[in-house]
Order: sequence, then structure tokens, then C-alpha cells
Amino acid sequence: MKEQDEFLTALGARLKAARVNRNNMSQRELAELAGTAKGSISSYELGASEAGIKSLTKIADILNVSVSWLISGNEIIDVGTDSEKAAKIREYIHFLNTKITL
Repeated sequence: MKEQDEFLTALGARLKAARVNRNNMSQRELAELAGTAKGSISSYELGASEAGIKSLTKIADILNVSVSWLISGNEIIDVGTDSEKAAKIREYIHFLNTKITL
């Protein structure tokens, strides 16, 4: 239970930081844009309640941050494409190494 409380508190702090520091927006303004009550935004920021994924996604879009940042504090980078490129490069280097005779 303590981990969940810490998680919600951290998420709430990031939500507030994005709302105030990045967007200079009041809780009421965010609530209106997100289609929710001001009290819900306040509860999320205090870590007193958990936002659903739809609400979190909408709030993230409004605040121009990623859901992954709100949740973890980190941006999640899609490494699939980079990993595939890296694998192909390694494969090509291996191919070249087998073909080159010194």
C-alpha cells in the first residue's frame, strides 16, 4: 500500500508541475478542458485518488506531456526501431567481416 501511495504522490507532483510550470493553468481550467471536476484534478495532484487511463491520457495531451512521463517521470523511447537498425548493422558488419580477407 505504501508503494502505491508513493506512486500516486509522485504522479500528482508531476501533474501539478506540468499544469503550473509548463502551462500556467489552474486546476479549474484543466478540469474544464479534460471534462472532469476540479476536485478530481485536486485529488490526483494530492495523490488521494487514481486517474483512469482515459483521464490520464486526456490530461497528458492537454498538458503536452506523455503519459509515461506522468507515470514514471521518464520518457519512454520506442527502441524497437533502433534495436532493429542496430541488429541489422551488426548483421551487416558480421557479413563484411566474413567476406573480407586480409
